[in-house]
Amino acid sequence: MKGRITQELGRVTRNRRLQRRGRNDRVSGSLKQAVEKTKDAFRRNGSGPR
Repeated sequence: MKGRITQELGRVTRNRRLQRRGRNDRVSGSLKQAVEKTKDAFRRNGSGPR
């Protein structure tokens, strides 16, 4: 959510640095969520490291 707000604020103020920072925050947040979902899937299936 923070990334989306930062990106939109950058767009409104025409500040490319803020837009870029917001986009990067969104992407890193999405990657973190994907990693956590993958970890959870392995834990549920019992296929985790031994």
